Amino acid sequence: MTGLRDPGIDISSCISQCYDGAYVLRGHLSGVRKRVNDLNLAAIYMYFHANQLNLVFVDTCKKVDHAASFFSLLDCVYIFLLSSVAHSLIMAKQKELHFRREIQLKKLSDTRMSCRYTSIKGVLTTLQAHLFSLEELTEDYTKSIEARDLLLQVSSFQFLLSLILFEHIFFFSNNLPTLLQSEKISYAAAASCIEGTMLTIANLRSDHEWSQIWAQAVPMAEKCSITVTPLRQMQQYTSNTTR
Repeated sequence: MTGLRDPGIDISSCISQCYDGAYVLRGHLSGVRKRVNDLNLAAIYMYFHANQLNLVFVDTCKKVDHAASFFSLLDCVYIFLLSSVAHSLIMAKQKELHFRREIQLKKLSDTRMSCRYTSIKGVLTTLQAHLFSLEELTEDYTKSIEARDLLLQVSSFQFLLSLILFEHIFFFSNNLPTLLQSEKISYAAAASCIEGTMLTIANLRSDHEWSQIWAQAVPMAEKCSITVTPLRQMQQYTSNTTR
């Protein structure tokens, strides 16, 4: 409140208020929202819809079994490779594989959709380094059991296909919250962006887009020495996960 008073802002002239999701600000009992309303009842509270969109995506990922399992595994990989030994190893493997730059692992966030996209993109780009690192860590008696378990799951074609699929989904939806936060965007432009994003994601369910994802996954699997699951099994797998 002091921050509002110091510049000489007249709270009685405020017609609405909106905050970036932080409860300490929007709390209806003792947050800034409540204190502003105590001084001016006309200052209507408006929810921060860009943040709400982030929460919808994150919550949806938790409700879909396959997505929940995928992101849980991704989080386990991040936590396991966070230790100094494992982190140094994966950085070294990136250098051995001649990556243009070192890619740091990103932790998943329950409120920021962009963090999920960055995490997925990072693992997809450095998947070979991840596999080599986990394989080497299976020889470390202090980490061997967990490393073997993670290696078994990460080296599956299902995990690779999921990486590519979710990378596509979050690539197309990642910019939407940023666009909705723009000071210059109109209601018409916002509606158009939302509709366009929904249509693009819906089109990912088409046979053509699935063929494109498959075509991207197969050569990458061969490069990483991952066994490609037969097409019939994968069609059954996708049918079950999209119901």
